[in-house]
Amino acid sequence: MACHLFVLLDLSRWTCMGQIPLTPLTAESQTLRRDRSKRLLAFSLGETRVIVTCNPDVAKEILNSPVFADRPVKESAYSLMFNRAIGFAPHGVYWRTLRRIASNHLFSPKQIKRAETQRRVIASQMVGFLEKQSTNGVCFVRELLKTASLNNMMCSVFGQEYELDQDHSELRELVEEGYDLLGTLNWTDHLPWLLEFDPQRIRSRCSALVPKEMIFRGTDTVAVLIEWILARIVLHPDIQSTIQSELDLVVGKSRAVDESDLASLPYLTAVVKEV
Repeated sequence: MACHLFVLLDLSRWTCMGQIPLTPLTAESQTLRRDRSKRLLAFSLGETRVIVTCNPDVAKEILNSPVFADRPVKESAYSLMFNRAIGFAPHGVYWRTLRRIASNHLFSPKQIKRAETQRRVIASQMVGFLEKQSTNGVCFVRELLKTASLNNMMCSVFGQEYELDQDHSELRELVEEGYDLLGTLNWTDHLPWLLEFDPQRIRSRCSALVPKEMIFRGTDTVAVLIEWILARIVLHPDIQSTIQSELDLVVGKSRAVDESDLASLPYLTAVVKEV
């Protein structure tokens, strides 16, 4: 069974002391205990406690619990100065302040509307790029999505615009190196006595990357999401046909889809949100 959740918890500072009175278990409570025991698996990864669940109800309960809100900060996150970013900051006043700033200034309706033209231009470039590739019968979507997502981020952060057919290899390598460092299972995070040896060269690679331009957030995340949606649509031609019918009805074939059309495209919206 595929696991719906994998949670890493740093419980090294948690200590439980006390006495729990034991009472005989009824047949009903014994059955309930056996049922619950099948929902969770706990083990230690070095000094890190790990909980794994394959049950969607338990996963939902864990994800909605403030007890599990904090995300363990990896050595690479500290080295790349992400420990105070919204993705790794501990749940509390600081995290809520960051979220409020992001909601009011970065993702406000006014700010999103301001960047609409930028997204329209990038989408148009993507369509043109795919049209050129389609003449050979094969389209390489993954790299195009990554480049377009990176271009959108560069426009938003630095106001720098790129053409999709430009050479972005150096910038892409920096982004991929950053994601690789954040995603690698670093044994020093779980076995502190390895810290001074840096056996996987995580610390040295982070030190080499920090002085360079780093744009991680919102690049591969968006690209992977869109790639996943396209892959699922390809596997389900009936859904693809329904989406196309809705687009033909609402948008027609004489113009491109605009963001203002989304309110009239409930099926496409549901597919994107995996409803």
